[in-house]
Amino acid sequence: MNRTDFLLLIAQALANVCSERLGVFKVALGVAVLRGVEAQVVPDNFRAESLPSLVSRVLYQLRYLAESSAFDAGTYAYAAPLVSKILRSGGIGLESSEQEAALEQLSLALDFLSFHSRQCEPLTHRSTATVLR
Repeated sequence: MNRTDFLLLIAQALANVCSERLGVFKVALGVAVLRGVEAQVVPDNFRAESLPSLVSRVLYQLRYLAESSAFDAGTYAYAAPLVSKILRSGGIGLESSEQEAALEQLSLALDFLSFHSRQCEPLTHRSTATVLR
């Protein structure tokens, strides 16, 4: 087994940890993450869709699903590299002239984070209360 096949096998195994709510989007999310971080392991048949289009499609689906109910930790962790890259770089796969598309990606990424930040509130509140004692 070569390095590329091994890395794809790992990505597939990680996708299996994700929530079933993602359905077939597990594959699209994995491809978006790998392409977004510029991993050179994605087969050509998964490169047909433009990266900005893929990222937007995946982000809209993540936002839609997370809005109704936050994901479990495994699914969140699987999507985190994509969201992090978008926030650090101001968008993925976009030219500097595509400011509207960049703002769309940033907005969707922030929505995804905000839907999950509620899960951290009780822990933060307890930690703050403990520190103040």
